[in-house]
Amino acid sequence: MKKITVVFLVTLTVLAAGILAVSCNSAVNEKFGTVVLDFGGASDRALGSDALPVLSTVRIQAEVTSSAGRTVQEYEAGNQGNISLSLPVGERVVIKVSAYNPSGIWSGSVTHTVEQGTNAVGIKLKKNVSGLNNLLFTETKVPNPAVSGSFFDNLSLYMDGKTFNAPQGEKGHSFARDSKGRVYVLYKDAPTPAPTSFHIVRYTSEGNGPESIPTPPAPPITPSAFMNDFTRGVFYTVSSSGAVHRIEGSSVVSPPLTTLSHFKGASAIDNNRVVWIASGSSHIKICVKDLISSASAASEEIEIENDIKIHNCASRDLNDLFIRGGYVYVLFTALKDSPTGDTNNLYSLGGVVRYNINNLAEPPVKIGFSNSIGFENQAVPSSYYSENFYGAVKVIGFDDENLYIADDGFDAAYFAESPHIVKNRNRIAALNMETNAVSFTDEYTAKWYNEWQERRTPDTKTIVWNKEHDGDGNFKKTIFKELGSSDNLFVTESNQEGIFTFDQSGTLYIPYKDGSHNKIKRFVQNENGSYKENRDCQITGFPDFIAADTSCSLKFAVGSNNAYHNVLYYANYSSNAVERLVWQDNFGTASNDTGYSAAGDAISSGWKVTALAANKDGLFVALRKQDSGTHAYGIKIERYAKDSGALSGSVILVPEGTPGTKDGFEIDEKITALHIQDGILYALTAKKMKEDYSSPKQYLFSSGKLWYISGTADFGDNKRVLYASSSETSSEDDTLEKNFTPCRFIAVKPKKLVIASDGYYGREWGSYTPKNFDKVVTFDIGSWTPLGEPVENTTFTKFVIASAGYYFFP
Repeated sequence: MKKITVVFLVTLTVLAAGILAVSCNSAVNEKFGTVVLDFGGASDRALGSDALPVLSTVRIQAEVTSSAGRTVQEYEAGNQGNISLSLPVGERVVIKVSAYNPSGIWSGSVTHTVEQGTNAVGIKLKKNVSGLNNLLFTETKVPNPAVSGSFFDNLSLYMDGKTFNAPQGEKGHSFARDSKGRVYVLYKDAPTPAPTSFHIVRYTSEGNGPESIPTPPAPPITPSAFMNDFTRGVFYTVSSSGAVHRIEGSSVVSPPLTTLSHFKGASAIDNNRVVWIASGSSHIKICVKDLISSASAASEEIEIENDIKIHNCASRDLNDLFIRGGYVYVLFTALKDSPTGDTNNLYSLGGVVRYNINNLAEPPVKIGFSNSIGFENQAVPSSYYSENFYGAVKVIGFDDENLYIADDGFDAAYFAESPHIVKNRNRIAALNMETNAVSFTDEYTAKWYNEWQERRTPDTKTIVWNKEHDGDGNFKKTIFKELGSSDNLFVTESNQEGIFTFDQSGTLYIPYKDGSHNKIKRFVQNENGSYKENRDCQITGFPDFIAADTSCSLKFAVGSNNAYHNVLYYANYSSNAVERLVWQDNFGTASNDTGYSAAGDAISSGWKVTALAANKDGLFVALRKQDSGTHAYGIKIERYAKDSGALSGSVILVPEGTPGTKDGFEIDEKITALHIQDGILYALTAKKMKEDYSSPKQYLFSSGKLWYISGTADFGDNKRVLYASSSETSSEDDTLEKNFTPCRFIAVKPKKLVIASDGYYGREWGSYTPKNFDKVVTFDIGSWTPLGEPVENTTFTKFVIASAGYYFFP
């Protein structure tokens, strides 16, 4: 085998005559020849109407292939100097030169046998691109300030480090490139009070523009998509009715060449062979036919056998078509981004199916996906995506070897008793057209079409509240705040007890009155953990106790809708049973589940609800019963089935009939809150001790306990006290050890319990000013050593004041 010596001097030069000069690096050697490449006249070199790049302004790649292998050298734009090739005489070589501008690749090649001396070899770049550099993009939806409740889309395009923004449009943009690397964008006016219309604009292959491309005024057309024939160098737009119009120069040509029946938004063409997505009577079809240059002519339509699916995943969308090398590549996604409907699995899947458009009987090739998916904890394991698509959404470039595809999706993980989206994934897939192998690289500039809200293990702000009164002790309003914030989160003239709850994901729910209507307001978290109002829904009766379950672990029927639902349980002191609201995606549509009730038997026998909690394992109800004559009482927690409301377990904290007096004190004890974290049920109990001899003498003080109750899945009597006030005797000591009186769990944080302690103390004589001990108490789960911090300007629920020698709770 002969050895090839290839010597490149630093840079390249373009002569006026268009000759790429190649000179000897040393004295002429009889065993080597010098090759001079002739690119033709200067008129063929300008980037103008023929769209060929000026060689001195673009990157050049020279490639020599011979029996010794392949040698490539690249030259950046603006370099001066010569390229010198010294090649063995008699060697048959293939010389390929490619010019790269921001959008495309123009190539030309020649085969030549090297002779002694100077070899003049003619080579021309083809006027149609041989490849397209990756065109990155981000499309986002933003509110339209001109029309309330409407939105428009912003499209940003990134090409070779340059960003250019398309005009704002409604309901997404269509965009594509022609054989000269120019970018066409189709958009509809953003919603305004005036009528809207569609527009086409074009950018140069360097991203300059835009230039408007008018559509025919009569008959008017509604452009819907683009397609380009890279073999013939012809660009088309397809109307929403499927009419195919050629774009020539700077206008859309009418009448149409043909019509694609039942057109559904994507098409591709190569050498006059058209493939498009069509809507069938029962499924989406892929159709093929030849493009006919006369509107009156007909061409046979053929439907491709369409078996594009992954496992039993629903919500399949066909996104893009691309033809290369006699094959059509169909890009599709199978997406489910909320755990509702027929399955609670979350998935972002996709792939490519390749068909031979010249031999439709040939079985399709499936690329970048598996027919069967093994879900783990209701999500696709991350290992699957190392070889497969998240979601193949658009071809963004190609070269001799690969198609480059925007891969748009998300990772999901199971926590807080449901699968959640935890990371947006934006990648570029390189699909090798020879081997059908796919490799992926992460993309950090472009966001493609979708950016889902990422969720992390709940870590909420701490919610505190202040119950305000007038000078006579009459209730005025309750103000909810995030601890440490000077801004009010929510203010209501109802909800005197400061009732609220979190669901498993940390979403916050607060009941309130809106005129004569009882409602629940929902607050979702911002990225920094703070809350913002989301939606509210109406409820029958004002609830004193609520609990939300968004685990979506059980499918049940609401009317004719048998699906996974979110649930909010509610009750009040006068309830006959615990009821619930149900919804799927929109809390504003939540409605009563009239077929469900729980704890009715306990309530009818004299037990009162004092707290609720819920998760995938059921509804947990705290109950208290007191004899009106002897004050004897009992406390217990019962579990009820999520599907039927049937009783399925009970844990007794204070046996029924326990004396309600002690050492002359009346005892008022109950469970004030229940909380589930990591599958464990915790409870808070508060005890009020009151001694009343005669006016104006009175003792009043409080104490409390934090309890471990049980695991929720294996609910049983495993209770134990985790922390308690050190004594149940009168004390005005302001240390937490003496006045721990827990009333509410007020945050959802990893491995922590955050509790509002609402203690108080009053001495015997009427002129004594009572003390209120309002603190936020934090426990690290497992250590049970509390950190208690006083909260300024906060009363929580129990606020003791003195009047006429007596203490009372306004």
